[in-house]
Amino acid sequence: MPNNQNGSTVNFLQNSIVKGAGALVGVALLATTLSVLGMQGLPVLTLLGSWIDDFRIATLLPNEPKQPDIVLVTITEDTLANFQYRSPIDRKFLSNLLQELDRREVRAIGLDILLDQPTEPEKDNQLYQTLRNIKSPLVISYAREEETLNQNQVAFLDYYVPYELRGFSNLVKDPLDGTARWIYEGRALPDGRFVLGFSAALAQKLGYAVPGKEVHIAWHGSPDSNSLPFTSFPAHSISLLPTAWFKNKIVLIGSDLPLTDRHRTPFSTRHQISSSQSPGVAIHAHALAQLLDGRSSPYPTFSFVVSATFIAALVGAGLGYIGAGLVIRVGMATVSISVLWLSGFMLFHKTGFLLPLAGPSLALALALWASDVYSRRKEREQRRFIKNAFALYVAPEVVNELVIHPETLALGGERRMLSYIFTDLADFTTLSETIPPHELAEILNQYLEEMCSILFKHGGTVNDFIGDAIFAMFNAPKFQEDHAKRALACALDMDLFSEAFRKTIHSTKGIQLGVTRIGIHSGEAIVGNFGSKKRFKYTPIGDPVNTASRIEGLNKYFGTRLCTTENTLAFYAKTPSRPLGRIIVKGKSQPLAVFEILTPEQAESSYFTRFREAYALLDAKDSGALLALQALANENPADGCVALHIKRLQAGETGSLVQMSSK
Repeated sequence: MPNNQNGSTVNFLQNSIVKGAGALVGVALLATTLSVLGMQGLPVLTLLGSWIDDFRIATLLPNEPKQPDIVLVTITEDTLANFQYRSPIDRKFLSNLLQELDRREVRAIGLDILLDQPTEPEKDNQLYQTLRNIKSPLVISYAREEETLNQNQVAFLDYYVPYELRGFSNLVKDPLDGTARWIYEGRALPDGRFVLGFSAALAQKLGYAVPGKEVHIAWHGSPDSNSLPFTSFPAHSISLLPTAWFKNKIVLIGSDLPLTDRHRTPFSTRHQISSSQSPGVAIHAHALAQLLDGRSSPYPTFSFVVSATFIAALVGAGLGYIGAGLVIRVGMATVSISVLWLSGFMLFHKTGFLLPLAGPSLALALALWASDVYSRRKEREQRRFIKNAFALYVAPEVVNELVIHPETLALGGERRMLSYIFTDLADFTTLSETIPPHELAEILNQYLEEMCSILFKHGGTVNDFIGDAIFAMFNAPKFQEDHAKRALACALDMDLFSEAFRKTIHSTKGIQLGVTRIGIHSGEAIVGNFGSKKRFKYTPIGDPVNTASRIEGLNKYFGTRLCTTENTLAFYAKTPSRPLGRIIVKGKSQPLAVFEILTPEQAESSYFTRFREAYALLDAKDSGALLALQALANENPADGCVALHIKRLQAGETGSLVQMSSK
């Protein structure tokens, strides 16, 4: 027996270890997947990861000697001061510059200037001949319509620059922040011939292998913080400089002007101003240096990123699963992430390798949270079982009240003053016929989820859902002395959310949701549990409920989104509002003063001040009401209330009493 008992214990422990290890791996895999997908698919995370890499490049790029083979010859403001016009750059000057460099036996020349339009015929012809007679290997910037050139510019480029001298001047930029990060591979022309990118074309002419795809730029370091990675001279001074400075050098010619051909690079993270942007020719120099030196990309491969992220996720999952307190586990996770980041910064400064930081940090945090949730799931489930089971069917407020006062489970009710909210999405039925059911359900659930959250925040109870409509009440089951104030504040928050939600759905899905119409009313009703002994519902019954529903429907006729009644405003007179009319809703004989809820800014505006003056004339049946309302309509044609009353007056009606013939 003892042996059997020991064996059972060992098996139990082994099974527990296996299950625990499996859970940790599962959590780590989930966190890794979410992190990798998030870093690639969520712009905010992608930008964060890019910024961290850029910051390391800008501040910790390893020092190294200037690239010995590349010399920059730049067109500066002092260069342009020698010409009668700034643009296009003087063709005779360019011709003489190319010939001068050719005489100095340079190794190759890259001309990063678009020759896309004619200038002075004699000078154009001189440069035209120079391009074809120069002995040094030459690559000239090229572009087409895709780079925003027009047909005339492309035609002139095709005529002026021979095919074998062309190199696309494109800089491959991050679509999220516009930072140049990659070496452009090139692309085929309409006739099928392939043109390489500028730096790749120059490297190929010199006999170097070029990548068959876009690769990250491996930025060249500087000797120190006060030096540049490449030797550079102003173009107008070349004739004065020693020949030895250029012999056997690869010379890149381009502009270095404050507002021309400047681009954001990782170095821009040091100073978020335009002066931190780099000339295009300097970026081409970095790319060319990478190809000449055979440098690999500083960025890790995708498989390395996934592996590093998974290891970090395993650490996070393990921290979440241990029995220490939450503060200790969070502290250990913080230390782990700090060690990761310190290692990433030091490793880049020493080797130039960009260890991924943002993704693994996110995975560690996600895994910590997920494993904590998993390891304590059963305890929380048992503690919440009863309450959550009830909450699936009734509002949490009702559950709490039932827990405190279980005697209320009996059938019956009490008379109580309540405030009611009815909401409705305009044209939702029509919309439901035009989009797939699953997409409709997703949108509606998101909408109702947040609307209910707003109701719960203000202490309201969701009584019913009727399609897209919500019926809610205040002051039941929990007593709320300020129920009307709560209902009004809740309606305003609902309006703010629903308008923002409409814009979000339109921008993300291209779906035009209707406005949310909201009606608020207060009145005494009988509230309690009604139904059978086996199935009943906590709900209010009485005429005020029907009236509240009618008030919501008035928004359609007045062109408003928030309507309330004098009954509700009587409880909280400070609410900014304007009168809409004395309305006799369908099925009633007595009028009820109805108001539109305004924001404080709207209520204090001169427009609504003049509206109240016009409404006073209308209510007094003054003949001047029509002119006053027409003046408002001219100022704001979209005001549905003004339009409705003008139509009434023009039809021969007077006063502010409106008889509704429909709901």
